[in-house]
Amino acid sequence: NIHDNGTIEITSNSYYAGDHPSNLLDFNVKTQYESPRKEAWICFDFKKMKVKITNYSIKSSEGGQSSCHLKSWDLEVSNDGDNWIKIDQHSNCSTLNGDGFVGTFDAQQNEFAQFVRLRQTDDPWGGDYLKICYIEFYGFLKNQ
Repeated sequence: NIHDNGTIEITSNSYYAGDHPSNLLDFNVKTQYESPRKEAWICFDFKKMKVKITNYSIKSSEGGQSSCHLKSWDLEVSNDGDNWIKIDQHSNCSTLNGDGFVGTFDAQQNEFAQFVRLRQTDDPWGGDYLKICYIEFYGFLKNQ
């Protein structure tokens, strides 16, 4: 896990104990990120590196349709952690509304950035809290 070994840092504005956002990087383990907040966000700090996102994949957690799956979100990038540029947006997207569903999404043209943030913009499907199994970014990586 690249968060646990210090390569990158993943933070969130909220999560349940045991469901840390670093779980989003454990692709072969049955873990998840779970947040009790409807306006949850997850920030990936690539520290000494910068990324240029072309696409990304998200896998929904276990649970049937309308089991707290991601519905509406923005994907944003930043170089200072304060000023964000939106590179993708979804509203009422049903792609992830099911048990272990995977969606791959295209990002708009963007520049290399140190931070990537996934920000939930509406209630999840059928719940008061959010659950995500994993997220994976595709694109380019360079040292600063």
